[in-house]
Amino acid sequence: MKIIVLSHEKLADYIVECAEYFLGKTGDVVSIGLSLGDNPDDYEEMLTCMLAEIDEQVLFICDIKSGTPYNTACKLSFANSDIRVLYGMNLAMIIECLSNRNEMDVNELVHHIIKIMPKSFGTFEL
Repeated sequence: MKIIVLSHEKLADYIVECAEYFLGKTGDVVSIGLSLGDNPDDYEEMLTCMLAEIDEQVLFICDIKSGTPYNTACKLSFANSDIRVLYGMNLAMIIECLSNRNEMDVNELVHHIIKIMPKSFGTFEL
């Protein structure tokens, strides 16, 4: 499974770098940021070309719902049932996805993430 982390600006790069701090070099993960002034059509074309080179399931992990990275990933997933999209990324989500990508197919991994992510945040109470 290929994991592609999408965000605005450099958040995707930084979150993958941070996950690799915990997991070591992951190798099979790509991070792509959309910078201010980038053309959304060019961004989509770049992702389309990238997908043409991939012959395995793809999981897009996006920073926020309804942003250009998310919208583009969703558009690309319509045509291919082997592409899934998650949004609301955080470090725990990235680590969990990278740690489990070889044990689950993309659909199983998405369901696993949706199930456990509420446990990844909370508040400290005295």
